Amino acid sequence: MYCFIDDFLRATRPQAPHKRHLSDAELLTTALLAARFFGGNLAAARRYMQQHWGMKALDKSGFTRQLHRLH
Repeated sequence: MYCFIDDFLRATRPQAPHKRHLSDAELLTTALLAARFFGGNLAAARRYMQQHWGMKALDKSGFTRQLHRLH
């Protein structure tokens, strides 16, 4: 799922001009996993991604802020 989202974002829009802690594909993948498997619980999905897929640690508020900044 991550690869599809990453390829789609790269093909449909330009790269973000500033460096972010997580890529947009990582954010969207985590949000989709939260909706599908964790009842919308972003904290549980973040923990899962950190433990099983090695996603960089980002606190809850930072994750939410970056998710809301997506265009």
